[in-house]
Amino acid sequence: MTYDLSKSYEMFERAERVIPAGVYGTRSPRFAAFGDFPPFIRSAQGCRITDLDGNEYIDFMCGFGPIVLGYSHPVVQQALVEQEERGNLFSFAADRMLELAETLVARFPFADWAMFGKNGSDVTTLATRMARANTGRMKLLVAAGAYHGFDPWTVPGGFGVPPAHRSELDQFLWNDVTSLHACFDRNKGDIAAVMICPIKHDAMHDIELPSQDFLSAIQKRIADEQALLIIDDIRCGFRLNPMGASHVDFGLTPDLVCFGKAIGNGQPISVLMGREAQRDTAKSTFFTATHFFAGAPMAAALATMAAYDAEGAYEQIQSAGHMLREGMTRAAQRAGVAIRYTGPAAMPNLLFADDPGFQRGRRFSGLAARRGVIFHPCHNWFISSAHTPADIAQAVAVAEECFAIVAKEIASGELP
Repeated sequence: MTYDLSKSYEMFERAERVIPAGVYGTRSPRFAAFGDFPPFIRSAQGCRITDLDGNEYIDFMCGFGPIVLGYSHPVVQQALVEQEERGNLFSFAADRMLELAETLVARFPFADWAMFGKNGSDVTTLATRMARANTGRMKLLVAAGAYHGFDPWTVPGGFGVPPAHRSELDQFLWNDVTSLHACFDRNKGDIAAVMICPIKHDAMHDIELPSQDFLSAIQKRIADEQALLIIDDIRCGFRLNPMGASHVDFGLTPDLVCFGKAIGNGQPISVLMGREAQRDTAKSTFFTATHFFAGAPMAAALATMAAYDAEGAYEQIQSAGHMLREGMTRAAQRAGVAIRYTGPAAMPNLLFADDPGFQRGRRFSGLAARRGVIFHPCHNWFISSAHTPADIAQAVAVAEECFAIVAKEIASGELP
């Protein structure tokens, strides 16, 4: 089997001379399977991506979440073309802004207004500012290990961040009611908000759904404290619920909800939505940036939601996700490899048992990449409506071959 990444890694060596680390952050092949994953992608269509060496892959990362309809979806691409012909960035807001806001408010009964950013971090941080301004209190409570963006108050590791940026932040353990109560008790009278994701989807960990006891405790303590509930739906939005808002399935009543990723099918747009009670605070909050008001991403978001509904994207995603789960778990069982396959069908996570350093996971993912499938070894995957039954069947066949190789290498001692 020939698998050539020579052009890709020649470019990576060049990149290291002019870009810190060559590729930084989660897109780096060092975060996945260095030498096996392509560092750069040249093109993409549907659920497939192509690197500089011409290798094609079935992609189960979907751009780390934004691609919900498939790459280069024709309806979304046409909307982009039409908007670009009219213009994208103006001296004033694009008229698409109102159209998108009205569409979103009509779609989500919990919300009365919308504000737009580019990345998830834009709106998660905006939500914390609004909660503090609205309540007059400073403390923000979050689940330990949860990712809410790269701004100083939440960036993983806190490298280069003064301690003062996190002095008004406290944490509780996910699904641990005792820990939650202790966190509330420590900060009683000074809690502005609790921010949670609908599910626990921390990188390098199994995905955990919330228990009903945990959610009930959150809502009771928030009500007692007269604090706000912020839902970070950046990663889960439009994959766990057919209308897009994941909190609905868990019976939560949020005050502010953050959307991003899938809402624009790859275009840079994020949204904060809130209730009437926060409108005056929103009006008084300074929130602006050069590209926040661009029309093309807003046109893409409108087209994405229209196509998502018209094409039955949610149902297709669920069907493909369940097919993948069944195929992957059976393939691992046949190979005699112990895995943990967790999370919703639309955004699953696969980790190997007894693999604290992810060596087995990286070996498996590297082998799969060499056979034309991208399975990330330590981050949850994403399913799009472009993943057909044939794509899933091909991916499972590749996985079965790779599981067998990993099992053999574990047995021989080549893999710890």
